[in-house]
Amino acid sequence: GSSFSFSGLAANVDTQPPAFKKDDSKPFSWSGAGQKLFNQEEGQEDGEEVTQGDDPHFEPVVPLPDLVEVKTGEEDFEKLFSHRAKLFRYDKDTNQWKEKGIGEMKILRHNGTGQYRLLLRREQVYKLACNQWLTPDLKFQPMSTSETAWCWVGQDFSDNEAKLEQLAVKFKSIELAKEFKDKIDECQKNLIENPPTVLAEPQQSGTTSQESPEEEHGSDDKDDDEEEDDDDEYDDVEEILLEKRVTFQMMEGNQWQNKGTGVLRVIYDDDVNANKVTFTTDKKEDLCNHLIAMESIINLDKSKHFCEWHPIDFATDEPIRRGFRAVFSSVPAAEEFYKSFQQGRTLARDSEISERDMEPRELLVPEVHGRGANDD
Repeated sequence: GSSFSFSGLAANVDTQPPAFKKDDSKPFSWSGAGQKLFNQEEGQEDGEEVTQGDDPHFEPVVPLPDLVEVKTGEEDFEKLFSHRAKLFRYDKDTNQWKEKGIGEMKILRHNGTGQYRLLLRREQVYKLACNQWLTPDLKFQPMSTSETAWCWVGQDFSDNEAKLEQLAVKFKSIELAKEFKDKIDECQKNLIENPPTVLAEPQQSGTTSQESPEEEHGSDDKDDDEEEDDDDEYDDVEEILLEKRVTFQMMEGNQWQNKGTGVLRVIYDDDVNANKVTFTTDKKEDLCNHLIAMESIINLDKSKHFCEWHPIDFATDEPIRRGFRAVFSSVPAAEEFYKSFQQGRTLARDSEISERDMEPRELLVPEVHGRGANDD
């Protein structure tokens, strides 16, 4: 057999052409240097925009729904009056004024029909508290215990069905109350002179056969006690139920981000008869401000003494669902906040505070009724 030797291998290498060989008569260059990597049409200068080839198009695996425009129901109405006010409803069973909420009291005029509408939505929850047609027969009476409030009886559609309500609206100043009444008088005068095109006859709200709340119950009733606010400017009633120093975290990009230390509070908000949670950093930055709704869920981790919840938050201009985590100094402190949060859920059920009402939705326009409230 043949035998292998290094000397024979070396002899063969000498007879093979070298893999890399430098030509001393030419400067060194890489093979293919200077050639264009991409074809370019003649006359096309360097730096000009290159025409792209076919743009690949991919259909989504899951078809996306069409964008839905959120409407408030006020698009066809002109705003004639809008000021913050507090609305009350008279409860005949208890002979007491019950607060319905605080919000913008609006007088609206329909651009097409010329109808007028009274509207008030509760702040933050956007739930309707007043939704009525303004008709010539509505009679507004001043409240005997306040110079900044007006009372009337009318068919209200806040709950999507007609209901005869005795209402009172109270403003912060005498000037605003007067401006409201002047605008009411102006609108009712226009309704008489130029009846709306839709209404064949004025809506009968029952005010012609029933007295106003003030006339019906008189000044010797419990008005002075029932009207908690005095004749001066009303103040938002907020009672601090719990206050704790915590380390606060927020969910950002599926990760918990530490936002520093500050004060976490549970506050009773008289505006909506509900509890809310706020957090303010030591640098006076408000990072959390939301109502506790009936759907709100909170989790307690005793091993790390923190609470976690994901509400619809109003700390920014627009309501948005956020994840919050508060780390307490001890387990009892975390348990105290957890208990207070659960009490807020109970109050939310009693007040019908729902997350469904915390975003603007289309408002139902009151139906037109040409018959009296007491007609069969």
